[in-house]
Amino acid sequence: MNIYAHKIIEHYKTPKNYGVLDKYNISNKENNLSCGDSIKVFLLVSNNVVEKISFLGQGCAISQATMSLLTEKIKNKSIDEIKKMSDIDVYELINIKISKQRTKCALLPLLCVINAIKLWEKKEKISYKDISTRK
Repeated sequence: MNIYAHKIIEHYKTPKNYGVLDKYNISNKENNLSCGDSIKVFLLVSNNVVEKISFLGQGCAISQATMSLLTEKIKNKSIDEIKKMSDIDVYELINIKISKQRTKCALLPLLCVINAIKLWEKKEKISYKDISTRK
């Protein structure tokens, strides 16, 4: 087994940042309908920075290990930095060759995080509007 495949197995068996945060201001859940993988992410965002992140999930080693690796990569990153991430960033992060059938598994974590950020931005926009229109 190469060192990168070993990294995936380790993150699958003992994922980093697994569980529900004590304090978070946004969460999102995504499912991969083709294989049954699911991920729910919890973010604590402050001043447009992800201060804390955790997740719950079930599924294959690729989706769960990628989420574990992704939590470590995006912690303390700005929302703008995270929104610029792409599938290429995910492939570089996991650093193993995956089949076309596993692409959705590998990209599910980033989809979950990006959609959580979209929800947070929408919530922040509404909150700001509510405050700015009060007299």
